[in-house]
Amino acid sequence: MTATMLTTQRVRKRTSRPRPRTNSNARGSIRRWLRRLTLGLLLAASTTGVFLGGYAVFTSNFFALHEPVFCFDQPCSANLEKVRRFGLHHVLQPWLGQNIYFLDTAALRASLEQHPDLAHTTIRRVFPNTLVIHIVEEQPVALLLQDGALYLVNAQGKAYKKAKPSSGKDLPVISACASTLERGECLRKALEAVTVFKAARIVHLVSELGVEAERLRIVFTDLEYPVYFALPLPADSITRLNASRSYLGTQKTRVFTVDLSYPGKAVARTDRAYF
Repeated sequence: MTATMLTTQRVRKRTSRPRPRTNSNARGSIRRWLRRLTLGLLLAASTTGVFLGGYAVFTSNFFALHEPVFCFDQPCSANLEKVRRFGLHHVLQPWLGQNIYFLDTAALRASLEQHPDLAHTTIRRVFPNTLVIHIVEEQPVALLLQDGALYLVNAQGKAYKKAKPSSGKDLPVISACASTLERGECLRKALEAVTVFKAARIVHLVSELGVEAERLRIVFTDLEYPVYFALPLPADSITRLNASRSYLGTQKTRVFTVDLSYPGKAVARTDRAYF
């Protein structure tokens, strides 16, 4: 029994000894080492590529802004005369040479829209070094007489620019506002009337508008007398205007005023009487 136990212990000692490393184990270790080396090299190469690419984007003149493209219509069409007239190249001067991918387009847009003739701009980057700038111009719909000067007014009621003698000749003039009305409210009422006359295709005949507290005084280019309308303009205002125009045209009398602010009737003051 003792001999059997000794033999068993010897067998266990022999089996617990480490096996000698074979050639296949050595080759497996080499493969694992090569894989790790390859992954490390790939990671280093990709990191270097990202760094060099980012460095090129930040510093290369290839992405520096050169001449932008200005679009005034859809589809895009450049108008060199407007570019010169608005001085857009002068506005763009501080941004030329900057990297287009890091250029502050919001600040550039705000700088462009400080020009009174530009209502809105949008900016689009075009690879590699160009900006396409779409411009929406202000469109005047009336003139505002204020402090002895005329100002161009857009459809939103903004008096955005002092009118030149050559501009706005065919636009109606908002010549007076009631003292009880704020300027914004006065312009809103006047422009609502302009919209009505434009829809009726007679806005070109409107020469002057005066806004009172509850009435609107309008001078037409083809009439020698002013016409008063109620505010807001009733739906039948144009129909009543045409009817009174036709009737008074047949009368051999001088007309001083026509008042259409009364519901359902027109009151004309002439050299004879009211009728």
